[in-house]
Amino acid sequence: MSSDSIDFVLTTGGTGGHIMPCKAIFEELALKGYSVKVFGGEEIIRYDFSKDKHTIIPSSKIPYSIKGASTIICSTFKAINILIRHRPKAVLAFGSYASFPTCLAALILFIPLILHEQNVLAGQVNRIMSRFAKKIIISFPDTKGFSTKVLKKSTVIGNPIRQCIIHARDKTYVPSLNNDEFRLFVVGGSGGANFFTRSIYAVIQKLNPELQKRLKLVQQCKESDIENLRAIYENMNINYEISPFFSDISDRLANAHLIISRAGASTIAELVVVNRPSILIPFPYDKDNHQIFNAEYLQDLGMARVVMEDDFNVDRFVELLSSLMSNSKLLEDMISLDHDNIVKNFIYAKDRIVCLLEDISH
Repeated sequence: MSSDSIDFVLTTGGTGGHIMPCKAIFEELALKGYSVKVFGGEEIIRYDFSKDKHTIIPSSKIPYSIKGASTIICSTFKAINILIRHRPKAVLAFGSYASFPTCLAALILFIPLILHEQNVLAGQVNRIMSRFAKKIIISFPDTKGFSTKVLKKSTVIGNPIRQCIIHARDKTYVPSLNNDEFRLFVVGGSGGANFFTRSIYAVIQKLNPELQKRLKLVQQCKESDIENLRAIYENMNINYEISPFFSDISDRLANAHLIISRAGASTIAELVVVNRPSILIPFPYDKDNHQIFNAEYLQDLGMARVVMEDDFNVDRFVELLSSLMSNSKLLEDMISLDHDNIVKNFIYAKDRIVCLLEDISH
């Protein structure tokens, strides 16, 4: 192999739901000694890919404006030039509009293209590219959005998750009984912090005083909201912790009696693996309502209650939260069913995806 050649190119962008699985596979391939580069939008810089291991390929959302079409064309040529220089054995794409130019470049150059779909409902770019991809990796057996013909070349592997989440599964769920402390973890993610900041404190305010006394609230919020939210919770005299970021997210999930969250693909995988009950409020502004399908999937497993943001009502939410805090059996029932096959998909996804890449590239 020449010094400029690499083994694999991964392409991703958009939100953490696309980028985190890519990062997991990037790290796994690197551990195995493969040379890997990541192509994608500027947002990948925030995820600690070393400077010499990522290349920014601008893109635009689909359908295109004239300016967007121009960006796509220029970026596709940029990707073609770089792929010609590096000659990777395969390109693995994790969806989002940011992956489109690199996917198109791979097809033009007859480089094997593999798609990874994290959501229950396939995203637009993966749907477009699915007809031409060599292989499609899906995270759920009943993934929607692909044609029957396309599904014949798909394989259910799962969404790769971080090792710390896998380790957190070992922590036993201990119910909060009677007057025990009740640990509530509210995590907004990239698209949820604003809504949760506006809504959750209003719910806590209306909780029965006895439930407020039991509450240990851990909440993610934006840096700019910390002072206002702190003043509100101090006035309520509740036990709370707020932060824009939690580096020990796996411990927070494992320690929680109940989690309130959005319903991104990575969140769903982590909740299933850690096995914790949740109330999910899907992000309502995705073009294809991916999070609604994700949330309903977890609800169908019995592990979550789903509340739509458009239907959010403080009094009804207080009623829901109060019923779960007051009845530990309800929460235990939500995580009592056997989902071992689904869990194994997520736990072993990294290894299986790497094996698939190795098979295709040989």
